[in-house]
Amino acid sequence: MKFNVLSEMQYEVRMPTTFLFNIQVSPTSSQAIIEESPVTDPAFQLEEFTSSNGDARFVKLQTNKETNFKISYNAIVDLHYNIIDQRQLLETVPVIKLDADTIPYLFPSRYCQSDKLQKLATKEFGNIENAYAKVSAINEWIYNNVEYLGGVTDSSTSAHDTLTERVGVCR
Repeated sequence: MKFNVLSEMQYEVRMPTTFLFNIQVSPTSSQAIIEESPVTDPAFQLEEFTSSNGDARFVKLQTNKETNFKISYNAIVDLHYNIIDQRQLLETVPVIKLDADTIPYLFPSRYCQSDKLQKLATKEFGNIENAYAKVSAINEWIYNNVEYLGGVTDSSTSAHDTLTERVGVCR
């Protein structure tokens, strides 16, 4: 299944600034990038780099003076997916058996303070044993309780803020 991906951001820069953008699709075993184009208006030199584990792609951009600019990213991505039968019990891996690359995603971050979400998560979803059913219940809860509304969040908005305000966008 092919998807079109588009991201556009505008900036008003008041002094020389370095930007690091994480807006590009990463190729994985389940998705292939058919075509893509990061573009700035006016044109700036973009330097692309990838995280050491290859999971994330970034673009560096340097402004040397006060300016306004827009950065756009367009891509066509071919997604290959497996449909999972929800009646099938997905394997739950105990924390003790998680690999070292997974462990950091369990810790609170500035974007997802998991420690602040623990009480709600346990109350709403703690009694659901089946992993697929739990993910489905979380998805349904968000759909029913959080309004998807652009322009109400910014780079400092966290998952806790979105939950508290019951409004936000994906990140």
